[in-house]
Amino acid sequence: MHINMTRAELYTRGGILDELMDKGFAASGLVDAAGRLIRYSAPTLRDLGLTDETSVGHMVTELDPSTHLARVAQTGVSETGRLTLMHGKYHIINEIPIYDGEERIGAMGMLTSYDSKKLKHALSALGGEDTGLYNSLSRSSSAYTFNDYVGEHPSVREVLDQCRLAAASAYPVLITGETGTGKEILAGAIHAAAHPAASAPYVKLNCTAIPDNLLESELFGHEKGAFTGAVTSKKGKFELAGGGTILLDEIGEMDLRMQSKLLRVLEEREFERLGGTRMLSMNARVIASTNANLPRQCVRKEFRSDLYYRLSTIEIAVPPLRERRSDIPRLVAHFIDQEGMSIRFSPDAMERMVQYAWPGNVRQLRNIVTRLGLIAPGQIIDGARVKQVLHGTEPPPDEGEARPAAEPEPASIQEAEREAILSALRACGSNQTEAARRLGIGRTTLYRKMHKYGITAKRALDEGSFS
Repeated sequence: MHINMTRAELYTRGGILDELMDKGFAASGLVDAAGRLIRYSAPTLRDLGLTDETSVGHMVTELDPSTHLARVAQTGVSETGRLTLMHGKYHIINEIPIYDGEERIGAMGMLTSYDSKKLKHALSALGGEDTGLYNSLSRSSSAYTFNDYVGEHPSVREVLDQCRLAAASAYPVLITGETGTGKEILAGAIHAAAHPAASAPYVKLNCTAIPDNLLESELFGHEKGAFTGAVTSKKGKFELAGGGTILLDEIGEMDLRMQSKLLRVLEEREFERLGGTRMLSMNARVIASTNANLPRQCVRKEFRSDLYYRLSTIEIAVPPLRERRSDIPRLVAHFIDQEGMSIRFSPDAMERMVQYAWPGNVRQLRNIVTRLGLIAPGQIIDGARVKQVLHGTEPPPDEGEARPAAEPEPASIQEAEREAILSALRACGSNQTEAARRLGIGRTTLYRKMHKYGITAKRALDEGSFS
């Protein structure tokens, strides 16, 4: 692959080539056959803090040691599709030699933005989810960087500093925090920072999404005939992760038997497939996340303390949104811009947003902003509209009517879940199978959640007798 161009066109400034370089790419550069810079695009000069006077005529490798442009110009061998992380976004680098007839006269480098989420969506729409390309994209990029975790509150800056330090090491990381605080974003950003060229797989497993009896196969893989239905061999998540990262989401929900197996793998750095006889090395870096209080679970013998200590070599506690309220206006603006919405918030509306407790944290905030953008496009959102969306359809007080001093904070998600389980058990006379059916969850999941909240059938009936 090469570009055909005359020497005169290569050295003509102010023409269509310069226009293309400045507006067609995130960054671009032009060098002669020896690798000396002819021109950097305006965005590139800004990024590198250079000017034409301080850069033109210098070897491009002196200006940017990471570039391969000089090598391409000198060998005539193009280098395309190289992935790099710059300014918190992934980019594809294409560096292509330039020829004037048979004579090699230089090379051009082009940096284009790469959005893995959009690319995967496009592949999915075209029916390409079963292709190797889709799987490679899913496992080569976390789709998140530290720029995706929005906030300037001191607690956010501290968390991001901890994550950057974690990315520079190979130790296990435990990320704790309430539901919706952005634990998955931080996990993905740690992986992206540790593998800036997207050169290593990133594999995720939600421990609550896989039934306990299948979790071992999901993690370690299985051989053909290992159990009923194992008609072929299958690689597990640890094997797929290779030398990259595996995220074990909601690790607090893993049963004790699997906790023991996971601990052994972390200690011995090897495992074998279910039904297999060959030991495989475990090279992946483990990141675990949970909204549970693992130290408390350790005291209750619901989580192995030795596994907790192994996973929490680096422990990062993510603050809930109510503890960094000053970031809410910034987050609202971010979501509006990200979704391309035209709404604006009045001062009263923003004050209501800031004062609300946000039990669902940033995930709930994003949902509310998106909902407002859909029901009131192009409008200025006032306080009454925010109250309506947050608290139902209660009308705002009339002019001059005293407002209540404070709106009650809703119960936490954990409290609501515990109460729902108790109510279902009472309604079913402690019949756990029927209670699980009413709640729309599996019986095993109900048992696990009852254990988590310290609920017994007798306790459900006893608590109900005082209501």
